[in-house]
Amino acid sequence: IDGSRSKDEVFIEIDSILTQLQNNKQKGTNLVRGNGSVQEFSKESSWRGIPTRLNNIPHSREIRKYFYQDVLLATQRSINDGRTRLKVEINIPELNPEMDVYRIGTLMELVRVIALSFADDGKRVK
Repeated sequence: IDGSRSKDEVFIEIDSILTQLQNNKQKGTNLVRGNGSVQEFSKESSWRGIPTRLNNIPHSREIRKYFYQDVLLATQRSINDGRTRLKVEINIPELNPEMDVYRIGTLMELVRVIALSFADDGKRVK
């Protein structure tokens, strides 16, 4: 969406995109408008956006899954680069023991995701 156009034109384009998204919701596809053309991509695509609504504590399952996947991809890249010892530092409120919203369940879920992923790949996990 080109924000340099008039407000009415921008709102009309947003409305048309939202209408297309609602029409395609049953199909399981999304439409993205880029460079004046409409492109389709499935929900299973590898594109990951920046999560929103991070002020809700505890985070929703989708937000936590986003962080878990981000940490998992980083650890997999490090292991594939030949590193055998890793230290993961993640600074979100639920994983910071100095904050009043610290949640040990989030840490355990993160460890489970990483351990099961490496075990599925045939690597030894302690």
